Amino acid sequence: MDIETAYFKISKSDYFKVVLSIKIRKKWWFALILLGLAIYEFLFETLPGTSGLIVKLVGFIYPIFTLIHLYVWTYFKKGHSVFVNRKIRFTDELIYVDTDPNAKSELGYSLIEKVIKVNQIWMLYISRNQFIPLDVTKFTNTKDLETLTDKLIMENLIKK
Repeated sequence: MDIETAYFKISKSDYFKVVLSIKIRKKWWFALILLGLAIYEFLFETLPGTSGLIVKLVGFIYPIFTLIHLYVWTYFKKGHSVFVNRKIRFTDELIYVDTDPNAKSELGYSLIEKVIKVNQIWMLYISRNQFIPLDVTKFTNTKDLETLTDKLIMENLIKK
């Protein structure tokens, strides 16, 4: 197997969608509980004084604050390595990542902890906060994507 992408760059809007999707997948229940408590307190006013006001504010503001935080973090962080131009080559044993300017990395499939797929962007996680973004639309043909998917299934990194 020798599969290669064309050079690609992840746009900030695509990255924001990926980060937002991952955050929602992980923390949807927390925001839902806060919002539920805020709505309950708003309707029935069970807590006295400022306690009820705090529950309402936190419940309604947390989702909005999280959205703003992720937007600012994505769009205004300078020098973020996610946005560099890169090309990725997959072989049977290793993954080669070439980024501009002339930085080359190679890693084995055993170093990949998990793969998270969000639309056409796949995040190949090396650790909790380190990943390699992969735009699957940049393969030269669909057979390459199928071959890579089969390899990642075989390595137990994605489910069928």
